[in-house]
Amino acid sequence: MPGEVTEDLVTSGPAAPPRPWRLNVAFPQRADFTATLGVRSGTWRIAPAK
Repeated sequence: MPGEVTEDLVTSGPAAPPRPWRLNVAFPQRADFTATLGVRSGTWRIAPAK
């Protein structure tokens, strides 16, 4: 799921479905984690979703 995008950070909320995802299955509407990319540093931070 897309999240906040700024000049310095890009945030996404990936979900981990219980089975492999397929095109004919609706994508999960909840995020299990928050993944944040520090654009300037090129580093990722992954944390549990709030």
